Amino acid sequence: MTPPMLYYRPGGIAEKVLAHCTAIKQPFNPTVWAPNAHVQSAMGMLRGLSANGNYKRQLVLTNDHGTLGLDWWGGADKPSYAAHDVPVVLFIHGINGGSHEGYVKWACVAAASRGWRAVVLNMRGCNGLPLTSARGYNAINTADVHIAVQSIHSRFPSAPLMAVGYSLGSVLLAKYLAEADNGLYTRMDQQQQQQQQAPDAAAEGLGAPAADSS
Repeated sequence: MTPPMLYYRPGGIAEKVLAHCTAIKQPFNPTVWAPNAHVQSAMGMLRGLSANGNYKRQLVLTNDHGTLGLDWWGGADKPSYAAHDVPVVLFIHGINGGSHEGYVKWACVAAASRGWRAVVLNMRGCNGLPLTSARGYNAINTADVHIAVQSIHSRFPSAPLMAVGYSLGSVLLAKYLAEADNGLYTRMDQQQQQQQQAPDAAAEGLGAPAADSS
């Protein structure tokens, strides 16, 4: 088999990243018991049935009345699950997916095996969530990712936070990280803090999302 075709602009950060990603320059050799895409797809569906564990859903409301779902794996939402400074891993699913997907479940299993807390962000209208806002989710609006990060940080402020995105979720995560690195959400958070400190109760209510465990 031939190596995959790579399309990118030469120079800059692309060369630095590719220097550490030698595997993508090599031919893809599928395992002998899953030799083609049909078998691999079927096994991917069956894999979700073999991950043992349950979620506890935390509903998070956005400023525009949207509803997000943070699904905590295996009791990770409880303070007694682990030390307060144990890492938290946030998983963001692909298009029209959710925490029920096999690849997400096994990612949670892998995180839990290290003693970490695993949580999955279910986007608006996905995986049984009601669509409570006029706007759905998309690949360019990263505000919902930031709201999820805020909610997790407020729950476990001493814990390091890691994030993994799949497919569309990886696009959201990459864009969010770039925007956060450029200070977009730092400015927004400062504005929210100013609103929270103001005497206007309505501004205080709009300053941060509300969370409800169910």
